[in-house]
Amino acid sequence: MAIVKIDEDKCSVCGICHLVCNFDAIKSWTRPYIDMNKCTVCKVCLEFCPTDAIKIE
Repeated sequence: MAIVKIDEDKCSVCGICHLVCNFDAIKSWTRPYIDMNKCTVCKVCLEFCPTDAIKIE
């Protein structure tokens, strides 16, 4: 199963990933994190991330 992760060193905390996620899988408090119970690995967040901080493993 694929896991989507956010590299905290690259993340600028812009919130774009949270806004574009259609499944409400990205929560954005102090740092964004991905709820893999909701994530469908649709890759929309990867396409919009301006710092390439989101990766699939």
